[in-house]
Amino acid sequence: MFRRRSLGLIVLVSTAVLLFFCLGLSHANSPKPGDSTSPAKMFDGGGISEISIQFQPDQPDSSLSGEEYFVNYRLGRERYRQEVKEMLAELLNSSDLNDREAVQTKWLELSIKIAQENELENLLKIKGFQDVIANVNKDFVFIVVLTPGLTPYEIFSIQDTVNRVTGVSADKISLEIKK
Repeated sequence: MFRRRSLGLIVLVSTAVLLFFCLGLSHANSPKPGDSTSPAKMFDGGGISEISIQFQPDQPDSSLSGEEYFVNYRLGRERYRQEVKEMLAELLNSSDLNDREAVQTKWLELSIKIAQENELENLLKIKGFQDVIANVNKDFVFIVVLTPGLTPYEIFSIQDTVNRVTGVSADKISLEIKK
């Protein structure tokens, strides 16, 4: 089973990389860095001095409860991811090979993050949780669960699932309950 999941993750990452290159080719006629509408203008005159893109969407309104919270979070997360993808696609047109490699690395990191979050959310829903949000980062994972409460067994089950998918230890996993 572990081999099948590893193979699936490799196929997903390979597909994301292929998609990334296809997008790069389709954007060859798009506005160039330095144009007034280009996100790349944030960097030194169109060039990239340092890529410091963080893959963390804004937190949803904590006053929302239940399913509204989860819907609002997913909409915001998708909007944020789309903005990051558009910016990375434009930065791919950089004439500097090192810049393009850095952008490809960021795209791959985003693809892996998305795959892990989707896998966690789906696995935890399969385990019986009504709704789940996963936010995976390099050093920690944040999980929000729609439930009236968690038993020690459910907490262990969540931590074990997160550890198997991401490799993050239990002390780096933050759980929040939404009712």
